[in-house]
Amino acid sequence: MTWNQTAYSVGVEEFDAAHRKLLAVINLILLAESEGNLETAQMAANELLLYTKEHFQQEESWMRHQGYSALADHAKRHEEMTSEVLAFRIELRGQREEVLSRLKTHAPRFKKWLFDHIVRYDKMYASLATKGRD
Repeated sequence: MTWNQTAYSVGVEEFDAAHRKLLAVINLILLAESEGNLETAQMAANELLLYTKEHFQQEESWMRHQGYSALADHAKRHEEMTSEVLAFRIELRGQREEVLSRLKTHAPRFKKWLFDHIVRYDKMYASLATKGRD
C-alpha cells in the first residue's frame, strides 16, 4: 500500500511523516505475513506499538494546544488502536502456525484502520493546521 499525499495529507508535515512511517511498518507486517516470517512480524509489531503510542501522544498534544473540540473522541479512537496493536503483539508469542494465521487478519485491518482514521478523523483537524496560513 502506498501513500497518496493528496488523499491523505492532514496539513501538518510532522503528522504526515508519522502516518507514512506507520504505513511503512504496517507494510512490513504485510510483507512478513506474505513471506511467513514470524521474526520480522514480531519486530514490526514492537515498532508499531512504540511508534503508535509516540505519534498518538504528539497528535493529541497538538490538538490540545489547538483547542480541538473533538479531542476526547479522537483520543478514544487512538486508545482503541493502541489496545489492538498491544493485543496483536502479545498474540505473536503463540505457536508459529497459529501466529502466521493471525497475521492474515491483523495486518490488513491495521492498514484499513490507518487510512480510515486519517480520512475520517485526522482530516477533521486539517483546518486547524491551515487556519493561520491564509
